[in-house]
Amino acid sequence: VMERYYNFAGAGIYWARRLGLPAVLEVNALIVDPPEVRKRRLDDLLGGPMRRWAVTQCRWATRIVTPLHTTVPAEIPRDRIVEIPWGANTARFRPAVRTERAGEIAALRARLGLPPEARVVVFLGSFRAWHGAQEFADAGRRLATERDDVYFLLVGKGPQRPAVEACCRESGQMARFRFAGSVPYDDVPLYLGLAEVGVAPFQTRHHPALQAGGFFWSPLKVFEYMAMGLPVVTTAIPPLDRIIRAGEEGLLVPEGDMARLARAMGALLDAPERAQALGQRARERVVAEYSWVRHCERLERVLREAVREGKSTGQGAS
Repeated sequence: VMERYYNFAGAGIYWARRLGLPAVLEVNALIVDPPEVRKRRLDDLLGGPMRRWAVTQCRWATRIVTPLHTTVPAEIPRDRIVEIPWGANTARFRPAVRTERAGEIAALRARLGLPPEARVVVFLGSFRAWHGAQEFADAGRRLATERDDVYFLLVGKGPQRPAVEACCRESGQMARFRFAGSVPYDDVPLYLGLAEVGVAPFQTRHHPALQAGGFFWSPLKVFEYMAMGLPVVTTAIPPLDRIIRAGEEGLLVPEGDMARLARAMGALLDAPERAQALGQRARERVVAEYSWVRHCERLERVLREAVREGKSTGQGAS
C-alpha cells in the first residue's frame, strides 16, 4: 500500500497495518506544522491528536519517501526515510521544441507583443509570496532601466498577481513585462522556448514551514527550465544549491537580494555562449538526476525494498 500523507488521512496506512501489508508513506510537506501555523496552534490546544496520528503513521510505514527528510518528525529513524526529488518530463520539455515548434513559438512571440530582438527572461509558477514573483518583477525593473533589449515573461497565476502587475505599472516599466496567466500544460514548453534565462527566486521568509523545515518543496519550475536547456538563476539555499550548482547549471543569489538577482540575470544575457553552456549542462543534469523517469526508478526500488522487508517480517503473507 502506498499513501500520500495529508491532514485527516491515513486509511491506507491503517489498513496496511491491519492486514499485515508493507506500506510506503509519501510525504511532500511538513508533517508537523511550525507553531506559527494556526492549525498547529489548534492541535496544541486540543492536546496534539493530529501530531500523534501523524507520528503513528510514520511508525507504521515500512518506508517513507519525501523530497527532504526534515518533513518527517525527528523521532522517526532517518534510515527508514528515502529522499526522492520530483522531476521534469524531459520528453516534453526539451531544447528541440524550439525548432520542432518554431512556427508556434513565433506566433506566440507576436501574440505577446515581444519585439524580434527582445531578450526574454522567464518566471514560471504560482504567484504566491514564497515563489518570488514580486522579487522577480522588482529585479526585472532594475535591469530594465539599464538595458533596452530585455523583456520579462511571467507565466502562471495566484493571489499576488494583481499586486505584481500594479507595481510594474506604477514604476512606468509595464511595457517590458508580459503576464501570460495560466496556460495549458502542453503549451508551457512554448513559453519557455521564448526565453534565454529561467528564474526561480524562492523566498522562504514568506513561508513559516519552509523556514522551520528547510526548502522541502521539489522545485518543478527549476527542473522544467533545466529540461528546456535554460540556465537557471535561483536562491542560494539547500537543496536548491545542490540542484543548480553555481557556475555549472546556472547562478545562485542570496535570498531577498534584488540587486544581485538583477545582476545575475544581466550577466547571463551579456554572455550568451556561457549561458548556452550552462543550459546544456542543466539539461544533462536533469535527464540524469531529476526526470520523472529517474523518480519512478527510485520509487520502484523503494517499493521493492518494502515488499522484501515485509516478507522477511511476515507482512504480506498470503
